[in-house]
Amino acid sequence: MLVSYVILTCNRWKDLERCLNSIEKQDYPDIEIVVIDNNSSDGTPDLISKYPKVKYRRLDYNSGVCQGRNIGFQEAGGEIIIVIDDDGELPRADTTAMIVAGFQKRPDMGIMALRVINPRDPNCRRVIPSRDKSIARRREEVPVAYFPGGGMAVRRALLDEVGMFPAEYFYSMEELDLAYRVARTDWQIYYFPQIAVLHHESLQQRPSWRRFYYEYRNRIWLATSFLPLPYLVANLTLWGGWTLVRALRHGHIRPFLRGVADAIKGLRFARLRRKDMLLRPPHIRRIKALGGRLYY
Repeated sequence: MLVSYVILTCNRWKDLERCLNSIEKQDYPDIEIVVIDNNSSDGTPDLISKYPKVKYRRLDYNSGVCQGRNIGFQEAGGEIIIVIDDDGELPRADTTAMIVAGFQKRPDMGIMALRVINPRDPNCRRVIPSRDKSIARRREEVPVAYFPGGGMAVRRALLDEVGMFPAEYFYSMEELDLAYRVARTDWQIYYFPQIAVLHHESLQQRPSWRRFYYEYRNRIWLATSFLPLPYLVANLTLWGGWTLVRALRHGHIRPFLRGVADAIKGLRFARLRRKDMLLRPPHIRRIKALGGRLYY
């Protein structure tokens, strides 16, 4: 079974080098590596020349996280596609083999959520995809309602059925959007706490204003696309208030307000999706049973 690694990069050649080296050390025999470069200017093409087996595509613009990964999905030939950030690292040589074994064990699994560990903050709970954070201590996989984008594996068959990330988002909320679409199918998402990926979380290409603009703009589109009215109102109220407080605290009120304005301008995109994407009572019950996110 061919396994494709999809890595999106932009001006992080040192991080990318560590990531590629960890993949090349994998003991699984059938791997391809796809690198999508969002117009790097730091010598990334020179680095890639040292890895002749890497399938490399350099874009002449910044496509964003969503479309960049979509391009990687289109370039990848594997039945299983593993997505890690360019500042990620596989800590064990048998990580790929463990991932493949997990998919073979769970034929109903469309997405595998990996345990994402930040070496600088190994106790971070934000990347555990459940309200019940104790699942990170389990030895077996756990069904969950969503997944962290910094370490996940997906079946090609799932992407063919439900589609890829919404390119309109550019960055942020794309994982939850895909997870909501999975909830409308028979596919399952499982969290595998025993399979880890390190996320060194480079500060390069992470401007501080970005989250205040994209997170709430995309949250408005996400909620409008999927959530019944009571959840939509509660979700946007809670997220809006929380994001506003943080934006004021960090001096980024303008990006936040610009995000709200742009969300309203682009709301037609979400309203059109709502006709087909609105979560029905069975989907809501499933998400709740798995400790998923609806009100926030």
